Formats: sequence, structure tokens, C-alpha cells
Amino acid sequence: MIFDALTLYAVVEELKAVEGHLVSDVYQPTETEVVLHFRAAGSHRMFLLSAHPQLARAHFTERKIPNPAVPPNFCMLLRKHLEGTRLEGAVQEGPFDRILSLTFARRNDFPRRLVAEMMGRHSNIILLDDEEKILGAAKNITHRINRYREVLPGRAYVRPPGGDKANPLQVSQAEFLRWAEKVPAGTPLARWLMDTFNGMGTFIAREIAVRSGAENVRSDPAGCWEAFWSVFRAARQGFEPVVIEGEEGRSVSCWVLPSVQHPAQRQRRTETASQALDEAGWEVSHRVRTGQIRQELASEIAEEAGWREQNSRQLEHAIEEGNRAESYRQMGDLVLAGLGRIERGAASWKTMNYYDPEMAEVTIELDPKLGPKENAQRYFDRARKAREGALVAAERLVKNKEETALFQEAARSLEAAEGDEAIRQIRRRLVEAGLLPPQEERLPSRKMKEKDPFAGHKIRQFTTADGWEILVGENNQANDFLTTKYAAPDDLWLHVRMAPSAHGIIRTQKRPDAIPPHVIEEAARLVARHSDSKHAALVPVDYALRRFVRKPKGSPPGKVIYQNEKTVFVETALNP
Repeated sequence: MIFDALTLYAVVEELKAVEGHLVSDVYQPTETEVVLHFRAAGSHRMFLLSAHPQLARAHFTERKIPNPAVPPNFCMLLRKHLEGTRLEGAVQEGPFDRILSLTFARRNDFPRRLVAEMMGRHSNIILLDDEEKILGAAKNITHRINRYREVLPGRAYVRPPGGDKANPLQVSQAEFLRWAEKVPAGTPLARWLMDTFNGMGTFIAREIAVRSGAENVRSDPAGCWEAFWSVFRAARQGFEPVVIEGEEGRSVSCWVLPSVQHPAQRQRRTETASQALDEAGWEVSHRVRTGQIRQELASEIAEEAGWREQNSRQLEHAIEEGNRAESYRQMGDLVLAGLGRIERGAASWKTMNYYDPEMAEVTIELDPKLGPKENAQRYFDRARKAREGALVAAERLVKNKEETALFQEAARSLEAAEGDEAIRQIRRRLVEAGLLPPQEERLPSRKMKEKDPFAGHKIRQFTTADGWEILVGENNQANDFLTTKYAAPDDLWLHVRMAPSAHGIIRTQKRPDAIPPHVIEEAARLVARHSDSKHAALVPVDYALRRFVRKPKGSPPGKVIYQNEKTVFVETALNP
């Protein structure tokens, strides 16, 4: 997509037609796009400003771009300062830069200036007051990102750094030829043009080089000037905008003149530069947006599939642990058989293994903090957990592998999908299968946050007969908010062991030791009923203090790791 300084010059000329027109509406369809609505008697025109890193541009548009349900903060700021003002003037800043300055004013008020810097990944849209102080921007830039110029509310506006190059619209033939004589022999023409003239992008430089047919300016100074002037005289004599099409007939770019770099049959004339930019920009932005949607879904699929592969390894380990359940039970029996002979505080104990046909001696590890009976019970509990955990893990492993296969199939379908709708259909199928969370279409409003302590997240509240509060998240976003933003460090956190489930919180009021066992079981049943294991006869639910639960950096909503947990087994069929 070509949007160079010459194209901006053509758009600025078009803006003169709406000088004095009223700004009736301001919209911000995306983080990097702003649409201004200009109205006058019998006239309504929309003007698009884009600070997209790949598609930064400015032009009139006929397309109604969908807007978010809740306007972004920058949009609200623009509405406050620009709606009801009139456009006083449009200027191309600097010596032929890609910076557009729009000045607005209303009666009995100071003027406002909207600056659109269209410079690749550094593009931005900035609103200034009458003292050149920044009121707001589409992208706030701190000193950590750019030490030269911060773009933050309250800061003085500093123009992007520019060089001391010449303005190509103001150079004469004599100056051009004089400068050409000083160029070192062998310097490529396109490189010399970019080093000498401001606003000389790679496309214009190549265009002039191809038109001249010269490798360097020293070989044919007069021919290079003619090629140079054939491009820039359009600023005085008029532009001939074209839409440039690719081999498949789709618009791939545009320019303000027919280009010798593309076949003539693939260039289609338009009446204005804005018409060419509107058509090509829409086509290209649509493909870019489709690519972004595809990449986002591919990342989600890869992440979820990777998590299930990791979870499968944990489940396989749990099954292996279940195979050792009988050994743990035998260890407990041997410890009980040694009561009276095991010293309290011992770290191990050697005894005959009565379960071994050869009666070999075995060393049993003990917890020195526990007595012999407690150590025996520890082995019995470990055997029970290993046995029951293996049953749950085996059931979950089958489902895990089925889900992994579905993600792999979705990934293959995604590679072949064409268009936004086909990609969204793949995501809808995964959501309907319960493999991906539904995308949030609307952010909670400020009033909603004030009335709802859960900020619009789907969280169910329960109160036990003895007054303890239990909270259960209903989706990944709610789980994430409940665990990382709402719960206190001393609250009890619950989650089904080794399976996707809701997050549960028991509000302890800083008294976690006072929570009765029946409250923990009640909360565990609620969590189990909101899990993939809800149809199992017996479900293991881990619980721990919230302070021992953390969210790994970069992990998706609802994914956490925890430690110092205990486990309770509950039957989901029981009523809480």
C-alpha cells in the first residue's frame, strides 16, 4: 500500500473542499483509525485517518466502518474537543513530510489541532490544544519507548525528527543539475534521490529511476531531471490517480499517477486520490485483517493444543503413580506392623517385606515430624489418592487426546480457510465444542463496574447455611478475574485436579483456619459441577490459599499454577 508524501499532497488539496464545514461526528472504529464526519448544507463527507503500522493513510471514504459498542477513551476525547467545531485548514507539515495537520475552531473557544503522523510503525494521531500541549493520542509513547519525544497528555508536542533535505516541490532545474554534478560516480540514482530530497520514498525514487532509464544521475543529468519533473509537476498541473491491481484482479495498491513500475493494463483510473486510496485501502486492510484474525486463531489453537499435550504428560504420570498405589498401601501396613519398634522422629525404618516372597529387607522413608501411626496413615492416604487419581486421569486422558485431535483438524482447516467468515466459522465450532472461550463482544461500562463488583464478569455467588460466601467463575475470563483480581491472599481457592474447571473461591475474611470441612466440600462440589469431570462418580478437587496460586506470564485467561494444595474427593450428584 503506497501512501507517500506526494499522495498526502493530493489529499490535502482535496481537503480544501471541506474547509469551514462542521464536524458533526467522530468515530474510532479501531485503535488506530479515526473517522471525522464533515457536514455543510446539502453535504456530508467522511474523512479517515489511520495510524496503522502497515496501512497508515488519510483520505475521504464512502465506506461505513463498523464501530465498537463502547467508544474508546481517545474517541471520547476527540468528540469533546472536535464535535461542533469547523475545519479551518489542512496543512502538509514540514518540507514535504507525511504529516497532516488539521486545525479546528468553534466560536468563543481556542483552536484545536489534530496531527496525523503517517510514518509506518511510528504512525500516530495526536490532539493538541492552542498551546501545542498534547491532549491525547491514539498511541501513548513513554520515554521507555522513545527517549527523544514522549507522546503523553500534558507534554509539549515535539515534531518527529527530520533531516535537512530539500523540498522536491521547490527545487529548480538549475539547482537539480548543479547538485547532480557533485554526486560521486557510481551512486545509484534512487539512492541519491532519497538522500537528497525530503519525502522521497523508495517507490517514488524507483519510479523516477525507471522513467529516466539511467543508473545514476551523472550518466544523464538532463534525462534524470525530466523524469523527476514528470512526477512532481503533477502537484502543479494535476494528478491522475490509479488503483493498481494484482494478477488475480484484486486491488493491491494505488498511486496519484500511472506508474511505469506496473503493467498499464493493471492500473485503473479514478477521479480523486481519495477514491483510489479508499478502494485499495479497503481491499488491502481487509486482507491484513484476515491475516491477523487467522494468526490470532492459529496462536489460540497452538496454545490450547500445547497445553493439552503438557496435561497429557501429567495425566500419564498420574496413571503411573496409580500403579504404585498397592506398594504405598503395603508400606503403610509394614509401618503399622512396626509400631512400638519405630522411634519417633526417625527419617526411615528398615524391616522385612512380608509381601515379598523372598522376604527381602526394605527401607521405608518416614516423615520425622510425624509419629508411626501418622506415617502409616500418610502412606494409606497416598495409596488412596494415587488409585483414585489414576481412575480420573485415565478418563481425562482419553478426552484430552480427542480434544488434541480436534485442534489438529482445526489447524489444518485454518490453513485452507479463505476469508474472515470461514475463519470465524472454525472458531465458532471450537467454541460450541467447549474447546475455546467465546470472545467478549462488549467491555463493561463504567456504570456497570460501579454497580457490579465483578466488572461484568460471569461469577455466581453462593452462601452456605452458616454464612460463608462461595464464588464460582462461569468462563475463562471470569475465572481469571476472580482469581487474579478479586480474591484476597487468605481466601481459599479451588479447582478440579488435572482437568479444566471453574475456579472457586471461599471468602475467609482472613480466617482460613476457621473454614469448616463441610464448607470446603460444598465449594468443591460446585466447582466439580462446572468442570469436564462433572459426570464422574468421584471428582478430586484441589484447594489452597490464594497466595499460593499464580498466573504464569503470557498465559491465557484462566490458566494458573499452584502449590501447597490439599485434595478433597466429592460426589457431584449430592446437593450442596
